[in-house]
Amino acid sequence: MRQIANPILSIITINYNNASGLVKTMQSVIGQSWQDFEHIVVDGGSTDKSKDVILQYADRLTHWVSEPDQGIYHAMNKGIKIASGAYLLFLNSGDFLREPTVVQEAISQLDNYFDIIYTDLEIVADTGNYIKNYPAILSFKYFLSDTLPHPGSFIKRELFTKYGGYDESLRICADWKFFIEAICKHNVSYKHLDMVLACFLLNGISSSRQGADIIFKEQKECLSSSFPTFMPDYTEFDRWNKQRIVKWLKKIHLLK
Repeated sequence: MRQIANPILSIITINYNNASGLVKTMQSVIGQSWQDFEHIVVDGGSTDKSKDVILQYADRLTHWVSEPDQGIYHAMNKGIKIASGAYLLFLNSGDFLREPTVVQEAISQLDNYFDIIYTDLEIVADTGNYIKNYPAILSFKYFLSDTLPHPGSFIKRELFTKYGGYDESLRICADWKFFIEAICKHNVSYKHLDMVLACFLLNGISSSRQGADIIFKEQKECLSSSFPTFMPDYTEFDRWNKQRIVKWLKKIHLLK
């Protein structure tokens, strides 16, 4: 394992039984032109070849663990506790950095004034890749129908200390809950970088109709708890949003 003194960045990779995806992620991180960052792998006690992959690249990692966990957000919180970088980037297994110079390019634009700095994202889908652009100005209305890209967001580690880690009771929406509360409730500062940092593989539960139903339920619970005065508006918006997501799932051939 390698050690980095006072790192600007910690990259945290969560994995469970996705050895091939982990290889792709690891190779994209190892291939970066700038290497002065931590890389932490949190594996959920995989039963495939994932641990062999971790051991293969162990000398390039700052820290790794392979043990049973209670889900993706429990694993992410583990990574947060281990990390020492000023900013955290979550690049889960299967996702990968787009080009060998992207971390160096992003780091050169990081401004310690901002709490969250986010980029655009390349979506890798069965129907073909496309670039998802994110707005420079964020609003409560925006978060009712979207979120920020996990593999494209640099988050100050101190935010998790101030406001708590990811809500482990949620299956899909804990990152969305963190972003909407941080930006719309706690008014943290943010900045958009006009670049594509990473590629996101569109094959998880959040990209399915089943996932959409879970998202509706979890978002409604979070909004009711954190933003109760907005619930009448959300009830009306919810009908439109469900139609929008169903249309999107059909577009990417995940729903017939």
